[in-house]
Amino acid sequence: MRLPGLFGRRATPQHDSGIPCEPTGAPSALPKGFAPVLAKRCVLVEPTPTDDVHWVREEQVAHGGFDALLRALRLPSEPRQPLPCPSPVPIGVTLVDAHGTAVVPAPPEDFCGRPLAEVRGAVDAMPWETVSRTTVPRS
Repeated sequence: MRLPGLFGRRATPQHDSGIPCEPTGAPSALPKGFAPVLAKRCVLVEPTPTDDVHWVREEQVAHGGFDALLRALRLPSEPRQPLPCPSPVPIGVTLVDAHGTAVVPAPPEDFCGRPLAEVRGAVDAMPWETVSRTTVPRS
């Protein structure tokens, strides 16, 4: 998998950290008329197959590609089912509008309480660019 902004090097697949890079409050519905101009997220990347002690935490930004995400965030959630399900992982994205208002969107959920596949797909398809990398211990 080729990661944008990684100077042409290849890395192993990313693992969504499930948290925004900067705490900005609890996930919430997008305000009516909210028009993002920037998205931010942090992901964890395995630096090498032989390093089982650290992750590389990448801060990534996207300056466009919001249409599919905004459509997906406005979908209804599925009814919850009383089934054994894996723990939900937040999408870990912060959206920022032209006024600097930051929102951590609460995505619609599937029957297990996880973000809908349409939301995860829209996030993955955005034109992410890596702006910083930090080595962090695995915990």
